[in-house]
Order: sequence, then C-alpha cells, then structure tokens
Amino acid sequence: VANTLYNLAGLYKSQQQYDEAESIYQRALAIREQKLGHGHPLVASTLNNLAGMYEAQGRYTEAEPLYRQALSIANQELEQISTPDNSSLKNQGQVAIENTPATLSASGSEDINNVSENSLGHHTADTLHYLAKLCESQGRYAESEQHYLRALAICEQQLGAEHPAVANILNGLAMLCKSQGWYSEAEQHYVHALNIYEQQLGNEHPLVSSGFNNLAELHYAKGCHEEALKHYQSSLICQYNFLRHQLVFVGEQEHQLYLQNIKFTLDIILSLVFTYLSDEPTAYESAFAAVCRAKMLGITTTATRNSLFHSEHYAHLQPKFQQIRNLIIQGNELDDNDPTRANILHRVQEIEIEIDQSALAMMIPEASLIDNQSIALGLPTDSTLIEFLKFHPYDFEHQSWGNEHYIALLLPQNQPHSIKMLPLAPVKDIDELVATYRQSINLHTTQDISPEVATARLSKKLIFPLTNHLQGFHLVLAPDGALSHLPFNLLLDEHIVTYLTTSRDILRSASGKSASASLVVADPDFDTDSAQPHPVLSVATEHLAKSDINNLVFPPLQNYGLLGRSIAFRLNGKERYEQDATKNSITSTCPHILSILTYGFSLEPTNNTPDPMNRAGLALSGSNVDKDNLLLASEIAALDLHSNNLTILTVCGTAPGTIKSGEGIHQLRRAFGIAGAKTTIANLWSVPVLVSVVLIERFFDNLQNHKMGKGAALIEAQVYLCTRTRAELKETAAGRRALEELQEANCDDGTDYPFARPYFWAAWVCQGETEKMEYTTTQRLGVLKISGKAVNVRLKT
Repeated sequence: VANTLYNLAGLYKSQQQYDEAESIYQRALAIREQKLGHGHPLVASTLNNLAGMYEAQGRYTEAEPLYRQALSIANQELEQISTPDNSSLKNQGQVAIENTPATLSASGSEDINNVSENSLGHHTADTLHYLAKLCESQGRYAESEQHYLRALAICEQQLGAEHPAVANILNGLAMLCKSQGWYSEAEQHYVHALNIYEQQLGNEHPLVSSGFNNLAELHYAKGCHEEALKHYQSSLICQYNFLRHQLVFVGEQEHQLYLQNIKFTLDIILSLVFTYLSDEPTAYESAFAAVCRAKMLGITTTATRNSLFHSEHYAHLQPKFQQIRNLIIQGNELDDNDPTRANILHRVQEIEIEIDQSALAMMIPEASLIDNQSIALGLPTDSTLIEFLKFHPYDFEHQSWGNEHYIALLLPQNQPHSIKMLPLAPVKDIDELVATYRQSINLHTTQDISPEVATARLSKKLIFPLTNHLQGFHLVLAPDGALSHLPFNLLLDEHIVTYLTTSRDILRSASGKSASASLVVADPDFDTDSAQPHPVLSVATEHLAKSDINNLVFPPLQNYGLLGRSIAFRLNGKERYEQDATKNSITSTCPHILSILTYGFSLEPTNNTPDPMNRAGLALSGSNVDKDNLLLASEIAALDLHSNNLTILTVCGTAPGTIKSGEGIHQLRRAFGIAGAKTTIANLWSVPVLVSVVLIERFFDNLQNHKMGKGAALIEAQVYLCTRTRAELKETAAGRRALEELQEANCDDGTDYPFARPYFWAAWVCQGETEKMEYTTTQRLGVLKISGKAVNVRLKT
C-alpha cells in the first residue's frame, strides 16, 4: 500500500499538484516507519522525495530537516551495505547550492556516477564529496576542505589518480578555493582536472568544455579578461567539434540542446568583449571567429543531418553510422576503468575519419578551418563583409541577461586584423521598424506612413551606426533574423549589395562532379495526380502538422509559364512545365543554371516543427493532391548543388498559407546556399510576373552581351527597369506586356516612369558569388523547312 501511495504521490508531484502529493507522501511515510522501522532505506527515500517536493515549492526550511534525517539513515546504511542509496545526500547538497548566487557554468553537474557500484570506498568518497559541497554552501570552508581532501585520497586510491571521478573532486576543491579568493590554488586544481578529462575522455568531451568554462570564470574573477576570453573560445571550439563529430549519432532534441549551449557560450564571449575588451582589436578577432563558427553551425547542422540520413548520395555511409552506434552501445556497457573502452573510442574516431573523407562536401568543417584571414582574403575586390547577429547581452556584475540586441561585425577585404564590432538597437525595436518599412514599400498597404519616413526611422537605428566604418564600394551582407527580409540595396544605395547565408560561404568547397544541363521548372499543375515524390528524400508529411499542411491549396499561376519560357529561351537546357514540373525534376539533377517559378509557402511554428526550414518550401506538380509533392527547404538543403552556378528563384506568395512575411523566402535562399548553389537570385516579396520578365531578360543580356558579374548584372537590370520611360517600354514585347499587366492590376499611376517605385524592382537580391560566369546560350535565328518538317535553328554560343 505504501509503495502504491509513494508512486501516486510522485505522479501528483510531477504535475505540480503539491497539496495532493504532500498528504499522500505523509501517508506512505507513516506506513513505512510503522512497518519497516525509522532507519529503513525506504523511509529515507520517502523523506527524500517529500523534501524534494518542499524544495520545488521553495519551502527550504521545511526541506532541510527532512534531508538531514534522510542523510542520517543513509550514513547508517553506508556502514552496513556496499551500495547505499545516497541520493538524499545529493539532493541536500543541491538545495544548498540552489540558494547560493548563480554561476556561469554548470560546475555542479559533474558526473559522479561514472564509478563501480561495487566500490564501497568510492561511495564513501561520493558521500564526502556532496557533504563537502553542503558545508561550502553554508560557509563552513575548513570542514568542507577536509571532506574534499579525504574524498580525493579515497578516490585516488580506489580508482587511480587519473580517473574522471578524481577530476570531479578536483573541480569541487577548486571552486572552494576560488570562493575564498585562493586563485592560484584554484587554477592549479582546475588545470589538473582539465588534463584528466582531456586524457581520459578526449579533447571534445562536454566535461572538457565545462573545464574551460571553469577556468574562464576563474580568470574573470581575477580580472584577467583576455585570459577569460581565451578559455571561453576554447570551450566554444570544443563544443563545436563535439557536435560536428556526434551530429549523426544524437537525437534531434539533444542536437537542439547542443546548439543552445553553443549560443549561450557565444553570448558570453560577445558580452565579455563588449563590456571589458572594447579597445582590444584581438578581442574583436576572437569574437568574429566565434560568431562565424557558431552561426554557421546553427544554420547548417540540420541540413547536414538530413543529407547524411536521407540523401541518396550518402546511402553508402549508413553501415558506418550503424557501426558507430553499435560501438557506442558496447562501450556504455563497460565499466569506466575498463581498458577496452579506449580501444572502442579509437575505433569510433577511425570510422568518423572515414565518414569525413567520404562526405567532404557536406560534413561540417573543422573549427580550425574557419578563420578570419581566409574569409578576408576570399572577399570580393573592394568589399566589406557585414555579419549581423542577434545576441543576448550578459551583465557580469549583476549576473543577469538583458534584452536581445542586434550587433554588426565588419571585416574589410584583405584586412583580417581590422574587424569592427558595433552594437545596434534592441531586436524588438528594429524588427518593428523592418515590418513598417516593408509595408511602406508595398503598393497595396493601408499604412499611413510614407516610404521616406519609414526609411529614415530604420536607417537611424540600423544604417547610420555603420556608415563611418564601411570600406569599399561592394558590401557583402550575412543578415540575421528579420534583417534577412530587407532589401539592403535600397538602404545602402551608394553601394553594390550582395548576400551570404553566413561568412563561411566565402570558403565554400567546390564539387568534384560537373553540372548537368540548365533547367527551368515553371507553372506546375498542382492538381495533377501523376507527379511522383522523390523516393529517398524525407517527405513533407513527416515534418508538418496535418492540419497546417492540408490547408495549403494552390490555385493556377498566371503568366509564370511565360516568364519560364523567356528564361529558357536564353539557355541551352531542359524545360519542365505543368505536369512535368515535379519535385523529382529538381532533386534528381544538379543543373548548371536552375530556374524555379512557383508558389512558396511558410507555415507558423508548432511544437512539432520548430525548425523554420521544415516549415517553408515550394509547391510543385501534384501538391494539391498529395502533400508529399511539396519540396521543403530542409530537403533542398540536403541536395548536392555544389556544381550549380546560378539559381533563379521566382516565388509567388498569394495562395492561402503561402509566403507573406519574407521568412519563407529567406529559408529557401538559405537552403539553396547550404546545398551548394554558388549564386541565388530571389525575390523578397511577390512581384508582378510580367514586370519580372523585363528585369530577368535584361539580367541575362548583361551576363551574355556585357560580360557583367552576376551581382552587377542584377543591379543594372534593376536600374534599367526603374528608369525606363513608358515610351521606351512600348518598344519591346516584354515592356508592352508589363504595362498591360500594370493597368489590369490598377497599379498604373500614370507617370512617365511606371516602374520607378521600389516595389517593382527592389525585391530581387543576389546571394552568394557575384563574379562573371560562363554558360551556353542560344539565339533563335528562324525556322527552316527540311523534308517538309519545320526545324528551329538556333545559334549556340
């Protein structure tokens, strides 16, 4: 009866129904004390859980005597049995620890259970360890030190001087020394513990990262901020490489937790630099390298996981993944001091190297390969890189987190030591200004604010802080958050502006295989039932909630086939329209030039789909019949497009549930960049399709006839469109059709420059490489009659 009551109380406790739990725990306690005696371990267990419930409610004065009573029983059992239940002691120490000021690292999370259950000596050391923590939290430092030293001696004797459990006790002893201001002794213990962790667990283990954090906190306490920065940087690199190698062996929840830990460390690094090292150029260099690693890792790991798990290109690696999983299971079944564990670890590392060598194009690069100098040297001529980032500032003095802010890191070409890091406004303020600015550009907005006023307000917060630090005519931007939805070419109209997903894109690796023929996919037949989804890639229904995805209904597109054929006329490639515009037509090839013209969609986040790349995608043939025919951004990112030189993405967002805010477009651009596309030309908002014909035709003319780079070709095409007079537009078939479309939509303002408003041309952005490209085009010369058949004659150049 008591056992059942005990379990029922635990259920209520887990649901935070504390009143019910308390009375039932007390009933179970009364029965166990009566039937088993006051010194029985089950009595201690009940006391422990009742105290834990009080602790959860903040009732510490009621919790402590119960913990002490449970501790007394545990100590008595310790003398009688070899495997005492001393969890109550651990919880007692935790109560005291949680009432002390918070620290930056999880120093109290040492794994004290990695020991043999048959070692009575070690259990004594374990008990002494937690007793030492309890004494320390109460300010009884001398008593705490005695317990630590005794625990250390027992542990070294029982397990060996280089056992990880010894390092755990050394960390506790170091914290005790630190709390008394004995910094030299604390550093000695911390370094000793870190050396044990590195030697026994490998230099990428989470406990190694925690060891670097401990040293960083110590140096911060000493006022040695540069040394603290170095150790935090080492911790970040350790976390980076750990996730890099464990990417395919951890679950999605663990994966997201590791990313959160990396973001936490990055925020600490940036806060340390802003607060104490703002006059140190080398600190800015460290901060920039940390941002590049953390931001790149956060963006690319999900896509890399998808690619390695689902892509047909890496199907041959699945046996190696399974082999590593089996080795991990085998190793976990062994005792920590079993020498076989070292052999298993060595074999796992060997297989990881084999995987790296087999999937170089998709695996996350080593942290050491992401350096400021390589990025600075890889930038285009006469350019400055601007890496935007959202971060939470940490107040070291008050040990509290501030509101999220934007910052900008600037790196001029060929100047790796000239990095600037500029604080901007709070994220909430800038995001609101971005939304207002985009609405002011829209022709159909009901907002009263003018584009000029919206521009001035946004520029004051976002652009003006940067202006005195910009070098060169070309700006390469890696935006973050809502900034990814901005047409920076309008805000920075004195510069050529192009985009990157992250700074790491500068160092993108080339594919070893050649590209296939160029491809245009346009005007899908959404109601066809003949489309077949890709058999290997993950499908949309695995990621999206049924209620959300079933609401996606795509009506026929107007004039997108015309724009597709206009682009296809310039290319010597394949065309896929209507029923042939399928998901498989895109995922089964790596075309030299790829152009996709269809609806995009972007769904609201849910608990099942927190990753934005699993909420955004493209609608292709059959999408109204079978949602597996949708192509998700995460699926695009899992493709191998490293030989693709140019992707033109024309996305319509007028169907229910489709892209409106710009978030979906950003995820699609990001996906093609991760997949390897050298350059992506995309629209930030839905644009009149026949107006886009004029712009895209001019873009290709600039590439082919004027030999412009891709970035310059787009900018000139935008200038061309907004400066054409009505008379000039009427001289071409594309211009006449665009004017007719304008009049049919009741958007013609009657001015002599009908497309001068930014709404018509500023939506287009260039992401990735901007240099010149070589490609095969065709020019139609006419039709000849050969043996009674009409044959199109084209000039291939």
